[in-house]
Amino acid sequence: FTHNISEEGVLEGFEEYICDNLIKQLQIEKVALISFDDEMNDFKFNEIRGSDVVENSKVEDVNLYLKENKMRKNNSISNDNKQDIASFSLVIPIIYDNTHRWFLALGKKSDKTLYSKKDEQAFTKLTERIKLSLKFILAYEDIVHNKYHKTISEYEQQHKEKDILIEELRKNIEESGDRS
Repeated sequence: FTHNISEEGVLEGFEEYICDNLIKQLQIEKVALISFDDEMNDFKFNEIRGSDVVENSKVEDVNLYLKENKMRKNNSISNDNKQDIASFSLVIPIIYDNTHRWFLALGKKSDKTLYSKKDEQAFTKLTERIKLSLKFILAYEDIVHNKYHKTISEYEQQHKEKDILIEELRKNIEESGDRS
């Protein structure tokens, strides 16, 4: 429903909300929501602010930061490749399970100070809240997606049954015409 009205689904709106608010409220250079995409078989930038990286493009991960469910802090960013996850100062897992792997990636602070333990704790609490909302949204989208495919499958099955019935009736009519 939301996709039909706004050209976006619930998930896209949520991603935009998170990134827009973080980039506006915090003094950071960039922020991104990253997830594993089954079709790409790799991680992608779902949403990003403060960088000219293209949304839904592949995340490079030469240091394999995204292979583990742990916070990564990178105080000495020497990587100029904007596509690489190592170009972010702080990478925090949001969801990391068998079906979903999501991360919040934060760029350098605008004042050039480093992220403190207090910052890390605050972002960990924030990601717990994001996780709760994100899990509800992903479950909702999965239900809608499955219902949509079930409805199409049922329609296709009914359509096949009608075609078979019509073909049987056509044959019966032809056979009765041949007998006359």
